[in-house]
Amino acid sequence: MRNLTEIYTYNNFFMKKTLYIIILISYSSYSQNDRTEAEAFTMNYLRAIVENNCDVYYSSLSKKLFALNKKETFNKPSKEYACNGLQRAIKNKTKTFENFLNDYKIIIILPEELESVYGQPLKNYVQNKNDLLVLAFMPKPEFNFDEDNYLFDDYFRFLIRFENNKWVVKGI
Repeated sequence: MRNLTEIYTYNNFFMKKTLYIIILISYSSYSQNDRTEAEAFTMNYLRAIVENNCDVYYSSLSKKLFALNKKETFNKPSKEYACNGLQRAIKNKTKTFENFLNDYKIIIILPEELESVYGQPLKNYVQNKNDLLVLAFMPKPEFNFDEDNYLFDDYFRFLIRFENNKWVVKGI
């Protein structure tokens, strides 16, 4: 595995923002195109969470999901249930996606790399070669986490999988 910090330019209709994404994925496992698609999917999903865009959030979820912290699988919840839960993701509703990008790291890794990055393994995970784990709840060094943390971090750690010719959120 090769550790790599890359700078990507994220284009939005109104602004151009440089953001840092730490990517720890094997070059032999994913093509550049696959990595780019996974990163774009991840950014759209994170934007949907921060901006409380239920349509994008809900359409990103797989029909069959599993819990990252338990050995449990379940069907995609109703849209109403998922969207009601999404309301909790951001504690401070004045925060924007721009704030999120400035304050938190976005780490995309292979699930088996979790222990080396986060200090603990992913419990009850059955390995799938099409999976990537996203950790987007860890603050950047300059962010005053103790005073300003505004994330409900459960929404900002998830597993994505390439399934039926598209990326989806598979583990939450």
